[in-house]
Amino acid sequence: MTSKADRAAAARRVLQRTRTGRWLMSGYLVLSAVVMMAAALYDAAAQLEVAVLVTAALGCALAICVGIANRRARQPLRAHWPELARAPDPRSMQPGAGGCLFVAMLFTLAAFAVVVAVVYGAATASATTEVTVVACNHPHRGQEQICTAHWPADGRTYHGDITWASNDTVGTTVAGRYDPAHPDVVYNASLPYLNGASVMAGTLFVILTPLLIYGYRRYRRECRDPYLAALSRAARVPPAEAR
Repeated sequence: MTSKADRAAAARRVLQRTRTGRWLMSGYLVLSAVVMMAAALYDAAAQLEVAVLVTAALGCALAICVGIANRRARQPLRAHWPELARAPDPRSMQPGAGGCLFVAMLFTLAAFAVVVAVVYGAATASATTEVTVVACNHPHRGQEQICTAHWPADGRTYHGDITWASNDTVGTTVAGRYDPAHPDVVYNASLPYLNGASVMAGTLFVILTPLLIYGYRRYRRECRDPYLAALSRAARVPPAEAR
């Protein structure tokens, strides 16, 4: 398997697998965004948590499967034409880096969905209540402060966790707001958009977004575009040379 025709056939197989994997992962990103945004706008933390976990798990599985399929397709190139099994510049990103960018995009989408859920939920929280903080954990550095509390809403007393209180407020009553359609979720009346979830997700989104933009542009410029161009040139064999 060393003729130019064999080389062209191997290059075409890698091109096909690479393009198929790219379309699969692009479509999955769009689907994940729709699912997570729908869960965020539904204003249900449990549904959003499930949506994030499921889409992240399936997305990682998809990235692994696409990576394995592409790696197997490149095996003949590595064995006989190693120059076609990697990007032209050995110092640049190499084939396979797209899967890492794909997973990072999923986490960025998840962080954005959490921020949207908090902002949308706080914006629709029109009813007021009094929240009694019962107890709070003692988080270590980098962990989230979670407090248990209860509050009256619609003639009932709801118990749940909040991430906008602290140990200083244990045993006190704080003004809160809630959406009449979802009285089991309560927000701080003075700072409804700020809680542990929105701060952590917002920080992650702000950090990952510029890194992703830089990484994706570098990946396209140094790896994907020149690598696909080299494969396309190798896949084109004049009929006279194919014999």
